[in-house]
Formats: sequence, structure tokens, C-alpha cells
Amino acid sequence: DQAALDAAFETFKSGFGVSGGCDAKGEFIGNPMAPTLCTGGTVSVSYKITDKCYSETITKDFIITAPAAVVPQSPDPVNASACAYADQAALDAAFATFKLGFGVSGGCDAKGEFIGNPMAPTLCTGGTVSVSYKITDKCYSETITKDFIITAPAAVVPQSPDPVNASACAYADQAALDAAFATFKSGFGVSGGCDAKGEFIGNPVAPTLCTGGTVSVSYKITDKCYSETITKDFIITAPAAVVPQSPDPVNASACAYADQAALDAAFETFKSGFGVSGGCDAKGEFIGNPMAPTLCTGGTVSVSYKITDKCYSETITKDFIITAPAAVVPQSPDPVNASACAYADQAALDAAFETFKSGFGVSGGCDAKGEFIGNPVAPTLCTGGTVSVSYKITDKCYSETITKDFIITAPAAVVPQSPDPVNASACAYADQAALDAAFETFKSGFGVSGGCDAKGEFIGNPMAPTLCAGGTVSVSYKITDKCYSETITKDFIITAPAAVVPQSP
Repeated sequence: DQAALDAAFETFKSGFGVSGGCDAKGEFIGNPMAPTLCTGGTVSVSYKITDKCYSETITKDFIITAPAAVVPQSPDPVNASACAYADQAALDAAFATFKLGFGVSGGCDAKGEFIGNPMAPTLCTGGTVSVSYKITDKCYSETITKDFIITAPAAVVPQSPDPVNASACAYADQAALDAAFATFKSGFGVSGGCDAKGEFIGNPVAPTLCTGGTVSVSYKITDKCYSETITKDFIITAPAAVVPQSPDPVNASACAYADQAALDAAFETFKSGFGVSGGCDAKGEFIGNPMAPTLCTGGTVSVSYKITDKCYSETITKDFIITAPAAVVPQSPDPVNASACAYADQAALDAAFETFKSGFGVSGGCDAKGEFIGNPVAPTLCTGGTVSVSYKITDKCYSETITKDFIITAPAAVVPQSPDPVNASACAYADQAALDAAFETFKSGFGVSGGCDAKGEFIGNPMAPTLCAGGTVSVSYKITDKCYSETITKDFIITAPAAVVPQSP
């Protein structure tokens, strides 16, 4: 050190001296000092000798060569992002390289050493490590400090959507649900970090619209200093069950309905039995425009009701069957065209007429009814005539008036025959027998024809008068027929002979 150099310089100076002469003396010119150790230099030491007979100045150089320059080495400061390193090992290696940048050469035997035991920052937290390198040499001392700064990664910022808990009814169709699910997935993401990456675990797909369900979507985020798995649920509630309503099939007789209006009303009631509830907003509509059958012809109307919803489609068909009324079977008698003579009397004709009327009737239909128009009565037997009997039949699907004639031909005219009255003298007859014969002839003049079967008979047992007494016999001939009754009386008068007036002498 300088003290050693100073000692060496004193030793150097002590090498100057003088002897002999008278009393030779020597002294240093000035006050020479040793060079400074670290800068070196030449010190010319002049030693002046004087004696009576002697004088000399001796100069000698004390030369110190300064040490070679100390050359310190140090790395440039480091100010880097943690993201520049693959991992902590890579950062540690970089830090070791940084430290290797410190060094020293030159000087006498310059030495350098780190103060403390500097370590690389932690990759994920970053930080500043000030590395101090102390250099020492005989004439040199320096501490070099350089910073190794690692900026921690930017914060990782994960993004994730809110969980979804929705009804399937909120989506138009599976495509809309798939789109919503894709949007949901697009809500996952990550930013920041060094180069944070996210990926879905597996291949999550949307639930099936119509069955619903829960899909747990897991999104795994990785970065140099970050690792997280975020799981969010995408829940779809299946639509409520669709509840179709439909009426029982109808299989009825047209006779069950008062008229077409009643059948139409029943058909509308039948249609109103179709419906639907539940689902998302289940709708039903009739296919076509179903109308009630025609009451009188009946038939089957198949009513189809189409139900649609997001997750449901069904067509319900129910039959509305109307059985046409049974055929109306009218009964009517054959027309009657008869002679009054065919009947015993008016009562028999009346009975025949009632029988004729009883030949009208009706069966079948719903409850077919028949009634006579007016109050038809039998013709009068004796005058005959035509009675047109009209029988009106009505039913739900039937209306007819049947008219049949009941014709009675009046009896042919009764033609009575009768002789002219007889008013004769007994004298006109030969004897009683001749008179009797004449009387029988008189009676035979009575008779009848026509009518139904006109009959004549004498009232009593008329006998010819006694020829000789004469007298009047009133002959009554009673004619009867169904529609005729007459008694014809004719007199058969015999005038008795004038009294015989005998004369005798």
C-alpha cells in the first residue's frame, strides 16, 4: 500500500550519503516524497554534497509505474416482462446470465464480488432485484449496482357469461336455441396475462329444445402464471306437457235432434270440445271447415284438429256420425170405387169408410205422424159421391199428403110398376075363377126394378072380391130397397051385379 511505498522510498533515500573529505556533508534538495502509489510517477531525488573541496549534486529517480487501469464490466440493466420468459427456470437462467455480465480486469489484481446473494425475481410476481457488484484493488474500489426488473404479467381477466336458466318456450326453434348457446359460449373469454388462452373442456352442445336439460360448460384458462376452470350452467326447462282435449266421438240418430239448427248447434258443441293447453303456446286449428251432416241424409263428418307447438305436433280426428232416419213407410188403402149396393146400410158403409181410413198410416222415420186433413166422413149411402181423404204425414225429414178417393155410386133408380086401378062389374067376368084370374093379373101388374135389389111384396094376402058380392080390394104393394121404400096401393073394385029382379008371373 502507500505506507509500503513510503517505506521503500525512505529506504531509497537512505541510500544517499557521503564520507571522506574534511567533513563532507550531504543534504536532499527539497523534501522529496514518495510518489502516490495509485498514480505512480517519477520522483527525482537530488542529494547535494558539499565539502571544503567538494561540491556535487547527485540526482536519482524513484519511478513508480501506476497500476494498469481497473476495467469493470457490468450488464445493461434489465427491464423486462415476465411474459418474455418461458418459465421460472428460463428467468433464473436469464438472471444468471445477467450476473455473469458483472466482472473486472486490470489493476494489480482487481477482484469483484456480489454483495449478498441476489436471486432472480419470482416470475409471476415480478419485482426489482438490485444487483450490487463490489470491485476492490490496491488503488481501486467501486460498487456497481444494476437493476434486474421483471414486470409481472398483466392481470388475467377471465370473462364468463351469466348462467342461463330459461324455458324452451323462449326460443323459436332448435336453431334459435343453438344460436343462443353459441352466444352463451362466446361470453367465455380471457384477456391480460402474457398470452392467456382459454378452451372449452370437451365439446359442449346446446340441450335439445324439446327435452331441455342442463349443460355445464367448463372453460379452462391457462397462462404462465394463471390457471382456472370456470363452469357455468346453461339450463333449459322443457316445455310444459301439451294437453290436447277432444270430445268423444258422436254416433247418433238424426231423430235425436229437433231440426237442422239443433244438429248444427250440437255439432258446434262437439267442435268446442276440441282444444289444447300447456306447451309453450300450443295452438289448435281445424283442418278445413267441417260442417254438420245434413240432418235428413245423415253421414259421417271426420273432424280433424291439428295441434302445433314448438315441440309438439298432432292431428286428432274424431267422427261425428249421424244416422239418417229410417225410411218413412206410408200406408194407404187402395181407392174405393164401389156401389152403394155393396153395403147393407149406412152403418155398414160408415164402417167400411172407417176401415178405409184405418188403411192410412205411417211407420219408420223418427216418429212419423199422420193426420187426416179435415174430418172426412163417408158418403151418404143413397146419394153416393166421392170423398177424397187426404192424410198428411210429417216427420223430421219427411212431409207428404196422400189422397185417396172413396167413391160410392148411388143405387140405380128404383122403378116401381103398378097396374091401373080396376073398377069393373062382376058381370064382366064369366065366373069367380075368371075374376080370380083377373085379380091375379091385376096383382101381377105390381113390380119393381132398379135400385140395388129392390123388392116388392103385397101387404097381407089380398084376394079377389067375391064375384057376386063385389067390393073393393085395396092392394098395397110395399117396395123396399137400400135407399128406397114405397107402398103403392091400387084398388080392384068389382061392382056386384045389379040385383036380379025375378019376375014371375
